[in-house]
Amino acid sequence: MPSVGGDAGCGSLGNHDFGLCDNPSDKIRAKYPAAVVEYMTTLRPRLELAGCYFAHIEPWLDPENIHDLWFVEGPPDSDGRLKQIFDAVPNRLMFAGHYHRCCFATPGGVTEWHGECPARLDNGRYFVVVDSLLEGRYAILDTETSELVPFSGSAF
Repeated sequence: MPSVGGDAGCGSLGNHDFGLCDNPSDKIRAKYPAAVVEYMTTLRPRLELAGCYFAHIEPWLDPENIHDLWFVEGPPDSDGRLKQIFDAVPNRLMFAGHYHRCCFATPGGVTEWHGECPARLDNGRYFVVVDSLLEGRYAILDTETSELVPFSGSAF
């Protein structure tokens, strides 16, 4: 199954990772094993893979700006915020994480989806958040069928 994500060094950094990923200080380097620092410095503020956009935050925010990484208004629930998201980048599929809860939106509105079942991302544009990896929630996107399959539990 063709999929997006999961490869070592193929991830986006978030607000809690920033100091470890972006030119970590000697103090930070001394606190963590070299392998952790080596991996974390491979994370990027944003990724574009298979035509998809990945960042920790909404695409209209700057993932290289620590203040934007701490944006706290929660998932989009207004037409204005959705317009900002869908106007920010041309990608058909956009993924973020920051909210620590599921969010599934199209330019027309937010859809009730809580990551309990697969979602079809056919035709049109989508902004998706798949809960929190910290809580054992993740998903695999099949880029051939446009099916997003959520999982709950350990990925390892």
